[in-house]
Amino acid sequence: MTKTTSWFVCWKLGSPHSGKNSVWYYTKGDEVVNNPGQQAWGYMPASALGTTKAPFPGLRKCSWG
Repeated sequence: MTKTTSWFVCWKLGSPHSGKNSVWYYTKGDEVVNNPGQQAWGYMPASALGTTKAPFPGLRKCSWG
C-alpha cells in the first residue's frame, strides 16, 4: 500500500504475525508489484493497520477464510 487511505473487503484468521494476533485483512493494493494476474489483491496483517482493535469492528469476516 502506498496511500494513507485504504479500504478492506473483509478479514480472516491466518498465521500469527508481528501484531501478536492472526487477523489478516483482504484488500486490493495500490499497485501491482508481483503476479499481475492477481491484480494487486491480497492480505495485509492487522499489525500494518493503524487500528486499536482487530478485527476492526463492523468489517465482515471473509466467507472463504
